[in-house]
Amino acid sequence: MNLLELRRRMTDYSPEDVVIHQEFGEGTIRCINSKIIEIEFAEETKQLHFEVLIQANLIEHKNSR
Repeated sequence: MNLLELRRRMTDYSPEDVVIHQEFGEGTIRCINSKIIEIEFAEETKQLHFEVLIQANLIEHKNSR
């Protein structure tokens, strides 16, 4: 994935979006900065490396399944 495509895909996500993470399941995005995305899952809130999640296809919007 090139940098332009990565940035475009990152702009698809916003706070309050419901997402599915491959390992942690369903969660709600609480905040995003250029490198870190904070997602509230049922058990805990996690701060994850946003670019890695996108490049590895580890998250998707809940309604995109």
